[in-house]
Amino acid sequence: MRTATIMGLVLVVMSHVPCMGDTLVDKGSAKTDIIISKDASPSASLAARELQYCISQMTGCTLPMVESTHEFSGLRIVRTGSALSPNSLSLTPASMELKQYEYVIQFRDGEIILLGHDARGSTGTEIDYRAATEQKGDADVIQIPGMFDDQGTLKAAYHFLESHCGVRFFGPKNDAVHFPQRSSLVVNPKNVRHEPSIKHASGSLTWDWPIMKAQYGNPSTASKELFSRRMRLGGIPWYTNHTLHGYP
Repeated sequence: MRTATIMGLVLVVMSHVPCMGDTLVDKGSAKTDIIISKDASPSASLAARELQYCISQMTGCTLPMVESTHEFSGLRIVRTGSALSPNSLSLTPASMELKQYEYVIQFRDGEIILLGHDARGSTGTEIDYRAATEQKGDADVIQIPGMFDDQGTLKAAYHFLESHCGVRFFGPKNDAVHFPQRSSLVVNPKNVRHEPSIKHASGSLTWDWPIMKAQYGNPSTASKELFSRRMRLGGIPWYTNHTLHGYP
């Protein structure tokens, strides 16, 4: 009986000890790197920037962003200085049998894998990322994925930030984003495989209407473009418009 009680206590304690690989930031010190492919898609590139920026806003610590010499799909978060495993490099949306709008967040072999179908190019615009996120300094112009381009890795990153880190995007400007403040960031190693129930998400984006400008604090064009991605607008391309025909 005594042995069983001790074993039960040990199991309870162990269940509350976080996995080593899940500590992204420890007391303001980076414990992980964000790794993208040398030929990263616009989706993966923006995902890496958004992870780096949001985690910095939460913890005051900027995770290093590393460009790998290898080609691989999606992005990885690994222990500082670690190389990607061969198994990780070989993962693709096809090998994981992901549907077009499906993405994954996986904790595997000390890595966090964010992966989905990504368009190689972009039909989207360029934005000044610093202006979009209200940071000071020189312009940082990047190309973001078009609204209807495949961007599974980016959507996986936003899912990770919300479900694992507690970030919330309520509007285009920084004062409408909730960044939980903490000196350490330890994430729950919960795997996710998700396919949106609604395959098309968009609407009449009347950003320039006075009521919209007032509601959102007159955000910059770059902020509005970024917020559209944070809201996960896009999916299956589908268009409609007013008719010019008459009816009896």
